[in-house]
Amino acid sequence: MTKTEMFTAIRANLIDEEQIAFIDHEIELLAKRNANRSSKPTKAQLERQAQYDALVEWLADNSGATCGEVAEFLGVTLHSATGLLTQLRKAGTVKREYAGKTPIYSLGEDCDYAHPLTDEARATFA
Repeated sequence: MTKTEMFTAIRANLIDEEQIAFIDHEIELLAKRNANRSSKPTKAQLERQAQYDALVEWLADNSGATCGEVAEFLGVTLHSATGLLTQLRKAGTVKREYAGKTPIYSLGEDCDYAHPLTDEARATFA
């Protein structure tokens, strides 16, 4: 539940005019703050998108790669590579299998590349 939704729910149960005025003011402040927010992706989001795209292309040719190989290819830490792979795996773009105890990554069978960001953020990259 967002703050605006919470304030609206509280307002519905108030009788005192002073409390209602306070809640209306808080809702107005939240609306102003949200109106001033930029819908433009951040520099970090743009960089992450480039990493997703590069990784998907690379995995198309390097199926069965380990997280270490992905990190080396992207020039990032093992921790960052794990995060990228996890996001792509949750989106269904990448699948994880195991060779013994070692996880290996490849593109999913139904790889219809979908960025794990919201649809709004994804539309700004197009």
